[in-house]
Amino acid sequence: MILTFFITLVLLISSYYLLRRLFRTKKVKKPTQFFVMAPLDLMDLNGKMINPDIIEIWLYKLSKIPIDGIMIDVWWGITEPEPDKYNFDGYHEFFDLCKKYGLKIIPIMSWHACGGNVGDTVNIPLPNWVEKENFFYKDASGSVDHECISLFYDQCLMKNTTVVGVYSQFMIAFRDSFAEEIKNGHIACIDVGLGPCGECRYPGYRQPWNYPGAGAIQVYDDQALEIMKKCNIVPPEGANDYNVLPTKSEFWTNIEENKEALKFFDWYNLMLAEHADRVLIEARRIFGDEMELVAKIPGLHWWSDHPSHAAEATAGLYSYNDDTGYERLCRSFAKFNVTLDFSCLELTKNEESYSQPEKLVRTVMEKAEEQGIMFEGENALECYDSGSYQRSLQWSIEGLHRYTFLRIGPTMMKFSNWVMFNQFARDMRADVVYI
Repeated sequence: MILTFFITLVLLISSYYLLRRLFRTKKVKKPTQFFVMAPLDLMDLNGKMINPDIIEIWLYKLSKIPIDGIMIDVWWGITEPEPDKYNFDGYHEFFDLCKKYGLKIIPIMSWHACGGNVGDTVNIPLPNWVEKENFFYKDASGSVDHECISLFYDQCLMKNTTVVGVYSQFMIAFRDSFAEEIKNGHIACIDVGLGPCGECRYPGYRQPWNYPGAGAIQVYDDQALEIMKKCNIVPPEGANDYNVLPTKSEFWTNIEENKEALKFFDWYNLMLAEHADRVLIEARRIFGDEMELVAKIPGLHWWSDHPSHAAEATAGLYSYNDDTGYERLCRSFAKFNVTLDFSCLELTKNEESYSQPEKLVRTVMEKAEEQGIMFEGENALECYDSGSYQRSLQWSIEGLHRYTFLRIGPTMMKFSNWVMFNQFARDMRADVVYI
């Protein structure tokens, strides 16, 4: 009975892929590099791998597709528990497993905490000594966000240097610890964290936010208030409600007529770009010109087709000037030859929240191309359906440099999911695809 079931299933899958070739259009394209994100719960807080035997089985299966490699968060809270005392032991163990199966590695310099965001399944806080500094974002209500250090403290004193200096010391320690992997090309590139979730943004949609709220600006910590005073910037009161819908908000509906608000959001975006400059110049200095550097910008697609662009604006991504904010961020990336990693490549539109992810991806992709930087992407949410895969493949046809799939785990390994994912990975890496 069971054997009959599996034979039938295999025949159905085979028939599906035969029909797929017969009734879909053949497209010739450049192969897209294909990586997969490592599990969030790969290591405990002491830097020890959890379930290494299972992880090795998963890596072996992925290597047989094959894929190019694995992206992994190098958590600050695990690797620098005390100032200047680094522990990369668990990462050496994991990197050795990847090398064993011919998988390259993309390490993320993760100077942020894990827990509280969509998809977070574990809690990895910042190091205690970082927490004690209290250099955090604060919203208008006084609520403090403990996920990452506020960019307004970049040049403040910390550990006998500046905050950016602390990031630099971490990158130097990582570079020196993994010198062999870097020299031998096992590390494909370095993903440089620039904010919450490692992304170049403010935590505009943190708790108590719910989708599809507009989000709230994050400029009420002491350092931000001091900088705004010097710059003659006034934060708009109407941008402090996380869950307001722009279509029901007088502030967001009339944002383009509010000169003070427009001035604020242009400054807000500029501060984000200058933060990227400060961190990326250090990353380029430390890792050298030969190493590919990557940085992430999130695909905040809700309200992206609404005149307010509220979610993008409260996260610092949108300026209402002609360059829309994305162009400014791309210019920052281009200064240091940094690849732009963008999310939401698998999503489709939602008219109720003015969500147009495909239009947004194209806009940012074009901005990256204009600045001469490579463009890669990710899925925003874990997906195992043909629609999501077809939309992602369309970007591969249009020249996507690299795709990183979220993420390895038991859900991926379910038989039906694995079969579809396997074909998707092959299609991404192929020079011909049927779509």
